[in-house]
Amino acid sequence: MKSNFFNFNRFVLQLKRDVAIYYKIALILYSIIVLPFLIKLFLGMFSFKVLPMDMEFQKSIFFKVLPLVVFIFSAFSFRDFRSDLSAQFYLMLPVSHFEKFLSMWVIVFVLNPIATVIAFYVIDVVFVVFTWIFTKYFAIFNIFHIFQAGSIEFTLLKATFIKYLAFMTIFFAGAASFKKDAWLKTLLVSFVISFALVIVLSLTVFAYISLLKHIWNIDTYQISLAYNVNPFDDTSWYSQLVYAVGIVVFTALAYFKIIEKEV
Repeated sequence: MKSNFFNFNRFVLQLKRDVAIYYKIALILYSIIVLPFLIKLFLGMFSFKVLPMDMEFQKSIFFKVLPLVVFIFSAFSFRDFRSDLSAQFYLMLPVSHFEKFLSMWVIVFVLNPIATVIAFYVIDVVFVVFTWIFTKYFAIFNIFHIFQAGSIEFTLLKATFIKYLAFMTIFFAGAASFKKDAWLKTLLVSFVISFALVIVLSLTVFAYISLLKHIWNIDTYQISLAYNVNPFDDTSWYSQLVYAVGIVVFTALAYFKIIEKEV
């Protein structure tokens, strides 16, 4: 007996259907990755000093451009809701709410990031080869170096990953919630949420420090050093907790928005 909530075969069919629609958007966004490489190559070819595709340049593209591409893609999810006709067709598909949601979640948070990394390496190799032809300089950025414990890249990745994931989830939920100009409306909402979080965290930390100072009569500066109290520190436990709660809340919002539209 097939489950009305989740069936693997139905889910796979829905995933294939969504991939067939959204891969074109991904390919367009990959042009953002090409652009800095192209500028670097042209600067090298038409200047007196040829600029090689060195490791630091490749690393900069990986950490600055790739997250932007993945982030933008999340704002384009649930495109079927942008018009009444496509929304009606999408809602009539013979799959459950959860299967539609899971298919889009897998594309946005799993398949697209993996495909973006693959696209980066394909583009990277092409331009590195071009650089080698003109300069005999050859260097390929090694992604596995990022995951070496103690590396600067790994520390940076850990500090920003959950924050980045939280904002991706906000845009994912915004795409499911808004019919027109979803990315712009979600951007405004994210600014409001960010401002509110800064205020709340600042007041909470201020109250926390004041309480410790009142109980133990310790200098505020010493409290900040001893407890690493900083409302703008993404690595603090309270910031991480806020981001984790945000991920859960906005993921649930996206799911219930699909159910609401279905009804």
